[in-house]
Amino acid sequence: MNGLFSPARMKAMEDGIRARAESLVAGFLGARECEFMEAFGRPFPVSIFMQLMGLPEAHTAQFNKWEFDLLHSRDPVLGMAATRGIVDYLRELIQKRKREPADDLMTFCVNARIEGRPVSDDEIMGMTFLLFIAGLDTVAASLGLQFRHLALNPQDQAFLRAHPEAIPDAVEELLRRYSIVTSTRNVRRDTEFAGAPMKAGDRVMFSTVLANLDPDEFERPLSVQLQRTPNRHVAFLYGPHRCIGSHLARRELNIAMETWLAKAPVFSLEPGADAPVKPGGLLGVHALPLVW
Repeated sequence: MNGLFSPARMKAMEDGIRARAESLVAGFLGARECEFMEAFGRPFPVSIFMQLMGLPEAHTAQFNKWEFDLLHSRDPVLGMAATRGIVDYLRELIQKRKREPADDLMTFCVNARIEGRPVSDDEIMGMTFLLFIAGLDTVAASLGLQFRHLALNPQDQAFLRAHPEAIPDAVEELLRRYSIVTSTRNVRRDTEFAGAPMKAGDRVMFSTVLANLDPDEFERPLSVQLQRTPNRHVAFLYGPHRCIGSHLARRELNIAMETWLAKAPVFSLEPGADAPVKPGGLLGVHALPLVW
């Protein structure tokens, strides 16, 4: 799938991504306030995923609900129902693309071959379900944390408004400082690492958040330096596990920040409101009430 997410392919999507960002922002500017995650943070990446999959925009609200119920609801019944809804939707789309190919990601998955053999329906489901989860919530989580920083640090917001050319470097620094992913792996056999015994079947967590706060690599790692260079962060992991969607994610994050800072007045966190970072395998905020 690497070719599908190459820089050139993502650049070709830029006009559509920018138009979607501008449309969402224009929809609530007159209100002088918004709950960022509901108004922009979640629907923005969902709409881009819909574009990639070749799905009609009319289904966006349903995808938003499934994404929230699956990944953020504390009700396991809602989570299970969302999973069933996503799987049923994707299963139907798989069969439709077999009958009616299109220039979209699902058609690519349906026609893919691995070492010369066609992929099975289960493999297609696995690929597309993973893309659904990874492509929606990771970008939404990063958007929430980055705009939380701008809302709480007016000096950084002012700098980027005055110097929009600095936004790409700023996005990289915010990805480093507010990394979101904690990967996990299963221990295959009993072993010991750095004095810590691990048994076969144990689950081990690897925090990119901590790696990006390594003082041996980053001077004053807790400090956000919007023009930090070099910036060898591992927010997208590395090696064979590097995020396949990193080029798309960067483009989404850059366009979101460019659009907001160009279109919206100076914004801040609603007085008296709180936007705590939620813990877990994916860091983020559930809600971010902004005013301007």
